[in-house]
Amino acid sequence: MKTTLGKICTDISYGVTTSAVQKNIGPRLLRITDIKVDGVEWEKVPGCRITEKETNKARLFDGDIVIARTGGTVGKSFLIKTPPEAVYASYLIRLRPNYDILLPEYLDLFLGSANYWTQLRDAAQGAAQPNVNATTLSKISLTVPSIGKQRQIVARLKAQLAEVEKARNAAEIQLQEINLLPQKILAQAFEQ
Repeated sequence: MKTTLGKICTDISYGVTTSAVQKNIGPRLLRITDIKVDGVEWEKVPGCRITEKETNKARLFDGDIVIARTGGTVGKSFLIKTPPEAVYASYLIRLRPNYDILLPEYLDLFLGSANYWTQLRDAAQGAAQPNVNATTLSKISLTVPSIGKQRQIVARLKAQLAEVEKARNAAEIQLQEINLLPQKILAQAFEQ
């Protein structure tokens, strides 16, 4: 079925506006800068002082996805998996999939696709500082098959992406060896 994020997410909302506290006071405050290529080191995410009402509104749960809404990382997404007590900052937008019709892993993979990025770039606003908002995200369209089909797609794509990662690692090792060749050749030439 062809649909939009707004129709298949139970929540698309902004995070809390507050300052981080280096001491682990209150819930962890997930910021754009805390999200790295290999995930989030939750023990390094600072705490924050917010009300219980704000905490309940912005609490992160397993399966939520956060998206950077401004700056150089606009559109960057991250699937939340087993978080500690944590909320998300105002420069992030949270998507909470309707689990009855959408697997978080399927949505996460879609958010890495060319289809998503093309729609996002077309909708991004602001010449000096590109950004997206909840309304823009809610209009992004995607095809959502049955849950069973989503599971199959996720399993197949994860296997393919794992193979790509293995190939990338092998290529990086070869490139490092190639870069060392001139030094080896020179060393051999001057040892004689």
